[in-house]
Amino acid sequence: MDIRAGIIQQVIDAIRSRVDEEAADLVQDVLVMQLPATNLLDRRMNRQDVAAVLGHTDLRTTQIYCYISLANVKSAYRKYAA
Repeated sequence: MDIRAGIIQQVIDAIRSRVDEEAADLVQDVLVMQLPATNLLDRRMNRQDVAAVLGHTDLRTTQIYCYISLANVKSAYRKYAA
């Protein structure tokens, strides 16, 4: 386990000790799936590769965890449409 994974697991464990199970699961989803997926997209990795990194076989599953930043939308618009 790398250092970041260890820190993330410590945060998840600390949250689990303070909140109910459903809230802890939500936080875990954000820390383990949403943040890395969005970060990879922000760095211009395509969704198929992000899906592979997250272990998803269906891109629809990956889309649940990916958020598009307004800055990236503006940048893509300037690049392709302007």
